[in-house]
Amino acid sequence: MLRSLVMVCLVGVIACSGSSGSGAAEPAVKADCTAAATGLLGIGKMRPEDPKAGSMRDALVARCTEDAWSAAATTCLGGASDMKGLKECRYRHLTGLQTDGLDKAGGEMLSLLEPLIARMSVFADEMCACKDADCANRVSDAMTKWGQDLAAAGEEPPKMSEEQQDRAMKIGTRMAGCMEKAMDPSPPAN
Repeated sequence: MLRSLVMVCLVGVIACSGSSGSGAAEPAVKADCTAAATGLLGIGKMRPEDPKAGSMRDALVARCTEDAWSAAATTCLGGASDMKGLKECRYRHLTGLQTDGLDKAGGEMLSLLEPLIARMSVFADEMCACKDADCANRVSDAMTKWGQDLAAAGEEPPKMSEEQQDRAMKIGTRMAGCMEKAMDPSPPAN
């Protein structure tokens, strides 16, 4: 029962694998992919002198060009200054396939899900440190509030890759096991 509750909370918070983007793609027009890639590097806190910056910019320009990002998408992405702006541009201007391509090209540098998965891992660590039901309930309540705050923001959750889904499920399973152990009133067998 407890395992199911934790898994439902986990799924409700981050395990959404629906497509992102607004649906129909805008007609492809000549777009400034280099400016968009440079803007994305800035969001990812990568400076032009960083050793990987050139290859990352090339990968982003290739994705933009091959996936025919619209002028609106490149303008928005090139002008975004933070992860919130990136998220908004992705949802408004990229199709699901274009978003997948951006995720592959940008990797963890531009992932919107990594902070959510990292927070779930912290909750799991906190739950596994619990020795009694009161502690487990406090962690569960904090996790529920966090999930409600995310839901109240009214934003569509980002799409998870298979690898991210696997990690999220492992975190949820670990958390459920620790919660079950903390909630069990019986003393350990000697």
